[in-house]
Amino acid sequence: MMVTRDEAGGKVKVFVVDDSLLMCKALRNIISQDPLLEYAGYALDGKEAIELLAKTPCDVCTFDVHMPVMNGITLLKHVMIRNPKPVLMLSAFTAEGARVTFDALRFGAVDFLQKPSGSSKEEIDAQSEIIREKIKKAARVRVAAAQYLRLKKNVQQAGQNESDNARQIGRITLMGANTGGYASLLKLLPSLPASFRESVLVALGASSMHIVAFVEYLKGYVNYPLFHGKDGDELLPGTVCLCSSQEGLSVTQKDNRIILHADSSVGEHKDGMDRIFMSVAEIFGDTCLGIMLSADGTDGLQGVISLKGKGSEVWVQASSTCLSAELPQKIIALGGIKIFTLPEMAVRLFR
Repeated sequence: MMVTRDEAGGKVKVFVVDDSLLMCKALRNIISQDPLLEYAGYALDGKEAIELLAKTPCDVCTFDVHMPVMNGITLLKHVMIRNPKPVLMLSAFTAEGARVTFDALRFGAVDFLQKPSGSSKEEIDAQSEIIREKIKKAARVRVAAAQYLRLKKNVQQAGQNESDNARQIGRITLMGANTGGYASLLKLLPSLPASFRESVLVALGASSMHIVAFVEYLKGYVNYPLFHGKDGDELLPGTVCLCSSQEGLSVTQKDNRIILHADSSVGEHKDGMDRIFMSVAEIFGDTCLGIMLSADGTDGLQGVISLKGKGSEVWVQASSTCLSAELPQKIIALGGIKIFTLPEMAVRLFR
């Protein structure tokens, strides 16, 4: 197992690549405010970055998506072939930017950062903290798990069978993920057969804005109904619902219908995945299959314990294939857990 710089006790060295010198300076200021981080240098385009990275020790890189001479995607491909390291893509996250950003995750990027653009000090401070936390998480990622994904474009139009809408959910497959989750889901969800009739609920540790964009991106590679779940939405057989674990969502039952419910009484939920997993455990018991994909931290651990207590089967993604294996390893330590690679999961699900 690779020991990362921050685990070894030293500072995490960060190299920034952006065609805007102003943005490089802004990121330098953000990085320098954390005693665990160190600004290692910058480049203004991909070609310059290749030359500088060859002689600049660093632990994490941030790449702007759109740059002259050589863009961030091409640079990412070079780095992942020559000298793989954790890369965070920097994007304004427009509709087009989202597509390119998720393409970058297919090519081996760990995660993405939204360019700081707040109009108030509070907004900028909040964005800065997110950037610093993502950099530290990236430093703990196993780069060997990142690989180029060859996905086939979907040529069929996904549509929900009307008879399925009226069917009561008998079983549910519940998935959880945060750091590294996008890459894991990009490998797993496109491989699901269009004929499955269970309900699939995915709790992802990301903002709703990013999940909406991710769902739209995924629709190009799947041939079953896929949607972003929010307060009041109903879970249906034969569909995949992706929701944010940051919004205090839980699952409730009303007149044989399974509904997502949001608790708006508090702000961002640090235990959001636990809430979703526990609520599913209460309703479905041993008719639920729980799956934990790449994730860090502990949010989701108590939820898995609840599933096991109700007799649910639990799978985890094999640590060697996780971009972040922290939470899967904690779950494996509980005992009685089935461990699969993503291709193995795809073969076993709904077959």
